[in-house]
Amino acid sequence: MAAPKGNRFGVDYETFRKPKSYTSDEWSAKFVEYLKQLEDKTWIKKEAIKSGDMAGKLIDIPTSTPPSIRSFCVFAGVSHQTFLNYENKEGYEDYFELTIRMRDVIESIQLEGALLLVYSQNLVARLHGLTDKKENTIKGLELGEAFSSKYE
Repeated sequence: MAAPKGNRFGVDYETFRKPKSYTSDEWSAKFVEYLKQLEDKTWIKKEAIKSGDMAGKLIDIPTSTPPSIRSFCVFAGVSHQTFLNYENKEGYEDYFELTIRMRDVIESIQLEGALLLVYSQNLVARLHGLTDKKENTIKGLELGEAFSSKYE
């Protein structure tokens, strides 16, 4: 069965037909507009009450929407590659500082949200390339080397 006419399940394909071009002032204004739009957009997170007479009952907790570079790109009607170009490609020098600051704002909000346990710490760490590396060695040998040489 086809989707009903006028539904919003898909996307508006008209926005995909022609690339948007922004002046640096318009690019900046679009980012401010994006951040303001996020203030009004909340998700409802279900969480169980952990103790008391109502333990186990699910309650709704409004949660802010975290900003991301990709969601900003969708909002602005540009590709992620365009954002990367504005950030560091020759010919876009007027956008360098502004776009780097946009990334810094988004990443700082994500990191602060993770520190406050509002956003997933693991996901934010992965998005920012942060890892907790552990070395598995036995007397200077890699763990795999120690077992393979002993049992071969």
